[in-house]
Amino acid sequence: MVHAMSGKKIAVSFDHRVAASPSELRNAIHASLAMANGYDVSWSAEAR
Repeated sequence: MVHAMSGKKIAVSFDHRVAASPSELRNAIHASLAMANGYDVSWSAEAR
């Protein structure tokens, strides 16, 4: 799940409970980075 917050910082969190192939993860990351172009991006990974 990707969360975009208003302002200059964008936080991207990945839930390890979601099953996805490496290519799907890579595409999601690329899409997130494209959306966040020009912004500070912080990554957080939660293992539950």
